[in-house]
Amino acid sequence: MALLTLNRALVVHRLFNLPAMTKKEIAIYKKTLISLYDGKFLNIFEYGSGFSTVYFAKFLRKEGVNFHVDAVDNHEGWYGRVKNLIDRAGLQNEVTVHLHPFQPFWEKEGWDWQVSPPVGKFAPASSEEINYIQKPLTLNKKFDFILVDARFRRRCLEVAAQALRKNGIVCLHDAERSHYHSTTKAYPYSQFIDSGHFYPFEKMAHRMWLGSLENSAVKELTNVA
Repeated sequence: MALLTLNRALVVHRLFNLPAMTKKEIAIYKKTLISLYDGKFLNIFEYGSGFSTVYFAKFLRKEGVNFHVDAVDNHEGWYGRVKNLIDRAGLQNEVTVHLHPFQPFWEKEGWDWQVSPPVGKFAPASSEEINYIQKPLTLNKKFDFILVDARFRRRCLEVAAQALRKNGIVCLHDAERSHYHSTTKAYPYSQFIDSGHFYPFEKMAHRMWLGSLENSAVKELTNVA
């Protein structure tokens, strides 16, 4: 029943090109992006492209924000789908999606959805996996905002600290998963947020996390109606 409800929620979100996020998460994301805009330019990086990439780019364009989004993905088919959405929205100049293809966890030998694997068992090993994680460091700029919402999230959080402006903010989606939490300690300013449910009757409530090296406003940004 829960899986059926989830799939229906995903269908609705895909139909309207909405991010697979709760309403509270979307509100916090918008508030954070606007707070970081200095009136000149906003640089954003996303680990994992998707409907959120296009949705928030449209939001920023509507708000009159000068920005650029770099997103990286590991799935060639999904990469092509997102590129098509970007083209249809006329966002080619504002959004660049980078592809570093590699096999997802669930296709690797020994993966079990029901059991957390031993630490290091599925650690990044191939050159494409490493290049995916290191991608923001190769773009010759610092980022105001980095979203971590895809593969190797702990490693991506480590790299994000190197690619982030001192006053910038990192957001970790699906932060309820405790094995991600060790890396959040690298950020002096840090806040976990209970962000509610994605679909009706969902048993597990979601959490998100905001972190920064020098921006103490992360707690204030989580206060949304």
